[in-house]
Amino acid sequence: TIPADPTATVYRQGSTLGEAHKHWFRAKFGNGRFRLFFRYDSSAKIIIFAWVNDETTLRTYGAKTDAYKVFKGMLEDGNPPDDWAALRKTASDQAAVDRLKKASPPNP
Repeated sequence: TIPADPTATVYRQGSTLGEAHKHWFRAKFGNGRFRLFFRYDSSAKIIIFAWVNDETTLRTYGAKTDAYKVFKGMLEDGNPPDDWAALRKTASDQAAVDRLKKASPPNP
């Protein structure tokens, strides 16, 4: 799992998002069609899960809707922020926390 070792080789995405975004990691799942993009800060020991694609942005090489292409465009548009401090601030924003709570399963 990601929290056990967020820097594992399996999560490195190389330069698929471009050389400027090699510090982003991704996990693959769902027959390799889905991607969960995240950043990790080793000194703070914080993982920020930034975006996961859905059925409209499946991993499809060369497609306009390819998960990497869509996420790269999001980064270029500044959402999510590429800067660690800005990303951490955005992820801690109350609206983001509320969205996460809505998406999380209820506590038993």
